Amino acid sequence: MEEAWKRFFIYLHENHPSIHIQRKKIAGTNFLYVEAIHRQSLVEESLRKAAAYAAKGKLLTTFLTFVRMDEPSNEYVYSLRFQVPMQKRFCCGKGCVDCVRFQNGP
Repeated sequence: MEEAWKRFFIYLHENHPSIHIQRKKIAGTNFLYVEAIHRQSLVEESLRKAAAYAAKGKLLTTFLTFVRMDEPSNEYVYSLRFQVPMQKRFCCGKGCVDCVRFQNGP
């Protein structure tokens, strides 16, 4: 996962250098604190593009959620997750085309 975060921050730094961002991990959840010097729609679009770039070529799904506007520090707060899709680990008996019975061993 750290590789995806590294690619995410590299993309933002190279393509959107005016967006200042800080990552904080609280209770196992990654929060992004973004200075509110741009419109929220521009910030959100930039974050989505960076997340898509970080997940490109990987089996990752991204979830970006606006959490709140932090008033004292004037920052947008987002939650961003990179998630690996769950793999089927047992046969449900429904004859699925991706059934674990048809997979070769490790």
